[in-house]
Amino acid sequence: QEAYTFLGSPSRWFEPDCGLPVNYLVDSTGDPKFGSTASRAAVDAALGAWTDAPTASLMLRDSGLTSPSAFAGCGANQVVFNDPFNEITDPSSCSGILAIGGFCTSGGNPCNPPSSSVVNGTFFNRIVSGKVTVNNGWDSCAAWTQCNMSEVLTHEIGHTIGFGHSADTTATMAAIAHFDGRCAGLKSDDIAAVTFAYPLVGTPPPTVTRTPAPPPTATPT
Repeated sequence: QEAYTFLGSPSRWFEPDCGLPVNYLVDSTGDPKFGSTASRAAVDAALGAWTDAPTASLMLRDSGLTSPSAFAGCGANQVVFNDPFNEITDPSSCSGILAIGGFCTSGGNPCNPPSSSVVNGTFFNRIVSGKVTVNNGWDSCAAWTQCNMSEVLTHEIGHTIGFGHSADTTATMAAIAHFDGRCAGLKSDDIAAVTFAYPLVGTPPPTVTRTPAPPPTATPT
């Protein structure tokens, strides 16, 4: 039985059904410890981790740099650093909320002909916007390395593509960061999640039996 969950009602991007990528803009200011170039590289590694899952059709792309916008509300997909709009409780003594991630849903369908809302026997709402905001105050912490920031970004981008926290403590989508050198890597439960929600065309449905998950809590990563 898989341990992954969906963030609220099952939701996914429909773009992969017709071969379209999901594009993210990246905050040009970057993390204050690493700067714009290294921060963007960490984002690209996180996007690549989900894109490179060999059994899934999802394609996430860096579509350029931009000025940061607030996490609240919908709009363009964006990864923002340093919580510029003070939307996250600041960390204390290198402990606290690392980042937040989420999505907005809406109607419509980007594919022609339209793709189905039912995937592997599950009805999915359509995601139309995904956002990540990384907290401030981590630049003086020894654990805040580019590798560990990549893990956090991979986790939060996982929220933007529909996934909640996994009960598998080894998964990148687990509620607690690992900081074990995995960087932007996925584990087996993460790959099972993206394979279920974004199967390759012609891929038979998985044979595992999933236990319905309880509603996600509001506790951020």
